[in-house]
Amino acid sequence: MKKQLQEEHKCAQRLTIEFDKRREAAQIAMREVEAVRQVLQEEREHTQRVKENFRRDVIFVEARATFAEVLIDISIILLVGSKLTILI
Repeated sequence: MKKQLQEEHKCAQRLTIEFDKRREAAQIAMREVEAVRQVLQEEREHTQRVKENFRRDVIFVEARATFAEVLIDISIILLVGSKLTILI
């Protein structure tokens, strides 16, 4: 009976050691998952900033193009007007 109790105690010790190793491995894995989650979150935020900057740049370029078109139209009107004045 004593021998059986000693064997069960050894078995319980081995199981405890195995449990501790697995728990430690699980904790390491959880830290790694958290680190990857953080990197992904930072990448999402960076991507969002890049998209916002791109949209802002497109709006700015479109506004400049519209302004340039208006300037061209004004230049043409002034050029035609000055030629008409010369003819008159």
